[in-house]
Amino acid sequence: MKTLKYAALIVLLLFITTMVGLFYGYRRGYNHGEKITNKWWIDQQSTYYDATELLKKSRAKHLDII
Repeated sequence: MKTLKYAALIVLLLFITTMVGLFYGYRRGYNHGEKITNKWWIDQQSTYYDATELLKKSRAKHLDII
């Protein structure tokens, strides 16, 4: 009976440790992905407002005029 209690305790501790590790691993991965996505989005917006890009778009619009 004593061995069964120890085995159950070990299984419970392994389960708790695994769940805590998965939770913190998920949070770390989520935060990392969020940072990368924000950097990508900022780069996309900076390209949109870049002066050379605006000039290219402006020239392209004027070439479409008949």
